[in-house]
Amino acid sequence: MLPYLMRYMGHSSLESTYYYIHLIPDFFNRYNMLAKPTENIIPEVENDEA
Repeated sequence: MLPYLMRYMGHSSLESTYYYIHLIPDFFNRYNMLAKPTENIIPEVENDEA
């Protein structure tokens, strides 16, 4: 899901998006649980597609 967030936020690399994720380490596990229902809606993005 992070590649979609990266593009949505207008970042040119995942490192820019990771900057925001690392600010909320306690929320990351909760984020994974919240994003789980969307796995079938949004297809997985391979590393070479990001």
